[in-house]
Amino acid sequence: MKPRRKVAKDFLREATLTDFWDVVREAKITKADQRVLDARFIEGKTIVEISMEYGYSIEKVNKIISTAYDRIYKLLK
Repeated sequence: MKPRRKVAKDFLREATLTDFWDVVREAKITKADQRVLDARFIEGKTIVEISMEYGYSIEKVNKIISTAYDRIYKLLK
């Protein structure tokens, strides 16, 4: 994992619920992608569980999360 993505991931894991949603909204992440982030970081679901629940491929779920990390990192700099 790229260091910048790790920074964003750590932030999302440790953030309060308010801070989590504030940065996700500010990063202009779509509602559909927000559901994936919610499932991953708030509900604690695995990538496989998310892909099965939403009918996405594992690659798509990983892409959504990676893109979100990149957008969030830009805000945290």
